[in-house]
Amino acid sequence: MSLADFIERNAPFTLPHHITHYVAGQTPISTNKAVGTALVSYLAIIFGLQELMKTRQPLKLNGLFQLHNVILTLGSGLLLACMAEEVIPLIWRTGLFSAVCSNNSWTPVCAVYPLPIPVERQLISK
Repeated sequence: MSLADFIERNAPFTLPHHITHYVAGQTPISTNKAVGTALVSYLAIIFGLQELMKTRQPLKLNGLFQLHNVILTLGSGLLLACMAEEVIPLIWRTGLFSAVCSNNSWTPVCAVYPLPIPVERQLISK
């Protein structure tokens, strides 16, 4: 059993299909309206808070930032372990060039979104 399968089976929650797969119109930020709303909201919050804080003392949030960094570090380490579990055996079996450039390198776990393969690569691989 792979690490990703173990996490999926033992996690106390499941993510909806439109979060784990691309579904046009349902996946977050998959429509122009959602992107525009997110962009305007982001800019309003950033510049609004900048204006609000001009006359105030900076807040000391060191503990919160440290907790945030620990969570990000643990999450990144977990993602690295899951990727390494897929990629290292592939490199071991086929070599670095083939693991990066071959069409056969795309496993269901490695392929997040299907990408079109340029015509030149299709001709070379056949």
